Amino acid sequence: MNRATIEGVAALALGAVLVAVGSLVTNPQSVTPDLRASTYVSERAGVRGLFEVLAGTGAQPSRLVDRPPAGLRTDATLVIAAPSQPILSKDVDALLDWTARGGRLVLIAPGPSAATPIVHHTELLARLGLALRLRRIGSRAVRVSEGSGLDSQATIEWTPHSSLRKQVDIGDPRLGGAEPLVETRSALLAVRVPYGDRDGDGDEPAGEVVVLSDELLFNNEHLRRADNSVLAVGLLTARTSDDGRVVFDEFHHGFRVGGERPGIVATLLPLIVTSWPGRALLVALGAWVVYLLGVGRRLGSPLPDVATPRRALSEHAEALGRLLENAQAGSATLQVLAAGTRRVVGQRSGLSPTLSAAEFQRRLAASTVPGAHELALALQRADMAGEVRHAEVARLARQLARARRRYLYGR
Repeated sequence: MNRATIEGVAALALGAVLVAVGSLVTNPQSVTPDLRASTYVSERAGVRGLFEVLAGTGAQPSRLVDRPPAGLRTDATLVIAAPSQPILSKDVDALLDWTARGGRLVLIAPGPSAATPIVHHTELLARLGLALRLRRIGSRAVRVSEGSGLDSQATIEWTPHSSLRKQVDIGDPRLGGAEPLVETRSALLAVRVPYGDRDGDGDEPAGEVVVLSDELLFNNEHLRRADNSVLAVGLLTARTSDDGRVVFDEFHHGFRVGGERPGIVATLLPLIVTSWPGRALLVALGAWVVYLLGVGRRLGSPLPDVATPRRALSEHAEALGRLLENAQAGSATLQVLAAGTRRVVGQRSGLSPTLSAAEFQRRLAASTVPGAHELALALQRADMAGEVRHAEVARLARQLARARRRYLYGR
């Protein structure tokens, strides 16, 4: 690694340290407001004011930081206000089962100031036979429905950005018909949906779900306007059997026990993608990765194992010749060459190599193939040779090789 690369790595490390220190000594919320509809958030989009108002009226508000409805008693109202994290399918099943056993669920859709434009409880709405329809509604048209049990004389200053619409029957026997709570002449803004069957005869539903099309009515900015707080408290404490027990879901806002904020990693990540130093750091990091890809070694699939090279036959023959030469075994050398010739020639001529040397030579000499008689004589001389000098061994070997080549290849 050269000097320039080392300096680049050091600069990136120093930049990361500076960002980390800056996140610890500054408040990121002063730059990016927290738009979660949480009871821990005191800014305009939070619902901490509603939590305090409920406590001031004698109700029993609390927070749930575990996955709802984990361990939650059914004689309570669970509020899921514009969740900023997805509600999984298994959680939807658990929430509806808890409601069918007698729980009361208040589901609030996100408004224009929510932390995310994604409606994370679309599946839950669909299971209730409802869907959202985007439309801007003036506050003068909003009124409390007759027979809803709420204060119909309350003045409401609420300008929702969406309304509710009923879908076709989804075939859930536990689902009752939606009853309007807050509406206009042509739009539903809050409905009550009975859910479950307490005694199994279909007469008395076990629980209920209250659905609101927009969270503006509950947040800190709009709660203090007109009689909004009266309507909000009435919606959350309408069931007298709960004795004012209202539980706010903080699990789907990412909060932990005591309203703790995310750790250092979760704090740094938003700064990296939302601030210009963070984006500059990402660009520098990307350039460094491209550089490493350019100078790095490219690795492919593993190479096959190298096979052990076989020694050449000429090398083997040379070693065997030297061995026989040093042993003064001229007769044995000629017999080995004759036996090899009979094995090769026998495959071409149809003669068995297991025949005796004399019988093989006799049958070969009787053949009419050109060169057969000459090869038979060369074999006989090689087999009959005794202990002769090296020069004689070489001469007989050349005659045998010449006769075999002429017999096999005609030359």
